[in-house]
Amino acid sequence: MNKKGFTLVELLAIIVILGIIITIVYPLVVSTINDAKKNAYTSQKEIVIKAAKLYYLDHVENLPDIGSSENRCVTIETLITDGYISSEELKSNYSMIKEEKKLINPDNNTEISSVQVKYENNKYVYNLVESCS
Repeated sequence: MNKKGFTLVELLAIIVILGIIITIVYPLVVSTINDAKKNAYTSQKEIVIKAAKLYYLDHVENLPDIGSSENRCVTIETLITDGYISSEELKSNYSMIKEEKKLINPDNNTEISSVQVKYENNKYVYNLVESCS
């Protein structure tokens, strides 16, 4: 008698093999996606900081005084609205800029909405912060 099809043992073997393949491939795919998100965040972070530097070149009066310990902030929304960042610069497959015009840090999922500038060690230092304080 000629039967067509798979036996139960053959089906179980295929399921086990597929399970093994999935357990090997899944972590690699997740790792690749996370790396892409981190790279996109780093790239967009650099773009936002460069835009803030350009903003403060045009608005020198808004910089903290030399030698003072005060901090000044500019929002990402202001940088986008005033044209210091174009939408093309921020486009990527894993864009970290959300509709609320906040940058999402993929390491801890915090929302970054501003760039803080302060004067320390004889230079201006720019940092991304959650909000202006």
